[in-house]
Amino acid sequence: MEGEVKHCKKALKALEKKLGKPKALAKEFWNLPDIGTVPPSSQKSAREAVNRGRNRYTDVLPIDKTRVRLQSPTGNDYINASFINTGGRDQTKFISTQGPLARTIEDFWQMVYENHCPVIVMLTKFDGYKCDEYLPLSKGQGAFGKFNIKIVKTRNDGQLVLRVVKVQRDESDSVHSLLHIEHSEWPDHGVPSNSNAVRQILKRLYHIPREHPIVAHCSAGIGRTGAYITIHNAIDRILLGDQGAVNLAETLKKFRSERPGMVQTEEQFKFCHQAIADELKDLISNSKH
Repeated sequence: MEGEVKHCKKALKALEKKLGKPKALAKEFWNLPDIGTVPPSSQKSAREAVNRGRNRYTDVLPIDKTRVRLQSPTGNDYINASFINTGGRDQTKFISTQGPLARTIEDFWQMVYENHCPVIVMLTKFDGYKCDEYLPLSKGQGAFGKFNIKIVKTRNDGQLVLRVVKVQRDESDSVHSLLHIEHSEWPDHGVPSNSNAVRQILKRLYHIPREHPIVAHCSAGIGRTGAYITIHNAIDRILLGDQGAVNLAETLKKFRSERPGMVQTEEQFKFCHQAIADELKDLISNSKH
């Protein structure tokens, strides 16, 4: 623990220095590779005619190299989702995806089931425009194609809604349980007024085993989702002693090579720095108790 506190203090100092130079921070963001520079040849699956209707937005597409592939007897394994390879074995792994469309809800649950995802982090609202209702909210139980979904428990916790969800495929005996965390107050393209709720998600996930990926989504699966994954990954790495984690531009360069457009706005980029600094302050002050 003492080592971790030392790492936190060092990283906090570096982050506060960055936050004190907003112009330099803005420049770092605008120098990142842009979503428009991705060669279409690296997104062949997403651009196939048969898959176009499975993309919520025509300009937010996974690249072939990192896209999640569904196990499919018919041969079409496409879903608009990307593996974000955060690095070492001790770091949380993520799948970054769009808010499911009505026609891709079954695919979404198949992805969660096949990848044994322990958690879904939802950073948007359930509405047909941004994200279709992939949970049986009114009845508590429902079938989406091959998958039977049951909400076992729901609890409101500040700005978060926590649900325990069970996923069963057809009549199979094996049931996959997961935690669904909904944070619907984060504005699209914007940032929350403070980092508390975002960090509450993080605090709940510190002790989740890291062998399987966490699914994170908003509407497009790049802005709010990119920001959350960036914050979570930086804290993971700082606690492991990796001071390179405070270089968020470098992290985002890598993430954007895995899913173009991760962290969409300069405001979100600054918010990531602020949220990480806030969490480090918390970790340092809690270590004194």
